[in-house]
Amino acid sequence: MELTFNKFTALSIIRALRSSGRGVPKARVELVAPDPAPHKRWSKQRLRELLGGHASQSVYIAVPAASKRIKTKGVHSTVYASPLPSGSFVRAGRGVRISSPEMLFVELAPHMTPLTHLLLGFELCGTFSRDCRDPRDGDVTFFVPPVTSVARIRTYLEHAKGLHGLEKARETLSYLSDNAWSPTEALIAAMAALPVYRMGYGCHDVRLNQRVTLEDGRSRVPDILFGDTHVGINYDGGEHLDLESIERAARAAERSPDKQALQRAVSRAKSSVRNKVVDDLRRNRELGTKGYVVFPVTKEDLYQDGGLDEVMRQLYETIERFSGQSMEEQRRSLVGPLMKERRQQLVWAVMPGERGKEHLRLLSPSDGKNGHAAQMLNSAKASTCENETSAH
Repeated sequence: MELTFNKFTALSIIRALRSSGRGVPKARVELVAPDPAPHKRWSKQRLRELLGGHASQSVYIAVPAASKRIKTKGVHSTVYASPLPSGSFVRAGRGVRISSPEMLFVELAPHMTPLTHLLLGFELCGTFSRDCRDPRDGDVTFFVPPVTSVARIRTYLEHAKGLHGLEKARETLSYLSDNAWSPTEALIAAMAALPVYRMGYGCHDVRLNQRVTLEDGRSRVPDILFGDTHVGINYDGGEHLDLESIERAARAAERSPDKQALQRAVSRAKSSVRNKVVDDLRRNRELGTKGYVVFPVTKEDLYQDGGLDEVMRQLYETIERFSGQSMEEQRRSLVGPLMKERRQQLVWAVMPGERGKEHLRLLSPSDGKNGHAAQMLNSAKASTCENETSAH
């Protein structure tokens, strides 16, 4: 059997491959017509053999001609009759081909909001992968190789002609950067990079995880820097003040008959938390000696109404003071109550948890309430990650 999956099904397969540690093959191939051989026709059973058992879910495939569509319930075919750039697909396993990450970036552009599409780009060009079953709340896999880059996507777009989503992909690419290390870091970078008319903060030139060498040869890595201003952001997530680890150790100590051993565990947890806090303080101090002003941003800043706005207001003032660059337009965007409310809702809508899902439902249809944008972050209703059982 031969079948080429695209759009959300291809995204699910890419996430499954990255999270499994196998990675996405680098070699690019061409689109082929679906072939059910040795069977005579396609059925849900055939799709289950390729996808691992969830053919009842919506499945997205690419075909080279309208006559090659698969007329099975739940299967959505995209016809690519015009020539595509060479190597638009990847061979992901026995009989399975998927859209290349560059092709996927174009295909999904019309189905996502500017923010979710940019977040997808950060994921594909970054070192993390969302969970294929539950992209919003599932486990994130860190320290995985990027599957593409800004340069590779740009080259692909230069060779692509007439693809649906091409113009939107070009716009998103202008705000995209390589080397995002986590979803939350990517969210802050995306909001900072998007222009004001897209409900972002209009900082445009956002650079991620650039290493700064200190005088003694050691280095520090600010999460986000804004152009050449030496002003940036570090996202200090829960692991930077992991009080829960102390609480867990203390509860275990209360239940354990070996009080001394558990007390030592509590002490180790407290020491670990303090060491991390001290390291963060030293990081900011050491970057300061090199002329960098790096603002710590916390989870609370993102969940608090107007929290990220306040951080960005302080950043605008600092950029103006240190670089002389005018941020007047950006500062004006923080004044209007309707824009502030809208922007905050967008931030909350893409964050984990039930609160995020609720805010996504509150968005207008143009923001993806009734479309496919939610599939970027909600449970993968359009596809399945069971592909990992066959895509190797």
